[in-house]
Amino acid sequence: MKYYKYYLVYIIAFSMIIFTSCGQLKGTFAYKSQLDDHYRKMDANHEIKSDQIVNWVYVLDKFSGKHKIGVIILKKEVVWVDILSWHDDVTPSENIIYGTIEDFQDGEYKIILTENDEAFDEQRFIVYTD
Repeated sequence: MKYYKYYLVYIIAFSMIIFTSCGQLKGTFAYKSQLDDHYRKMDANHEIKSDQIVNWVYVLDKFSGKHKIGVIILKKEVVWVDILSWHDDVTPSENIIYGTIEDFQDGEYKIILTENDEAFDEQRFIVYTD
C-alpha cells in the first residue's frame, strides 16, 4: 500500500507531460523562389535577396481539430517591430500556412507562429542587397 502513492504520483506526472507535449503544434518551414519548381526546407537565418519574391509555407505535423494560427512577421530595428500580421485557420486536411516575402528592406526578420497568444514556432531570415 505504501508504494501506491509513488505509483499514483508517477502516473499523474507522466500524464501531465504527455498531455502538455501532445497539445503543442509543430511543423516545418519551407520556401520557394520564382525560379524553383519545389519547396525547400528553410535553414536558420536563411538569406534572401531584396529583389527576390519568395513564397514560404509552414506545414503542420499531424494534429486534430481546427486551430486558429496567428502569423507575425517582425523586423529587427532597435527592438523587434511588427511589419505584418494575420490569422489562418488550419485543419488536418488543410494543414499548410502560406506567405510571401516581397519588397522587404534589408535587415533581419523573423516569422512567428502563435496559437492562443503563445508562440509555438519561429523562423529567422535576412534580406540583403547585392
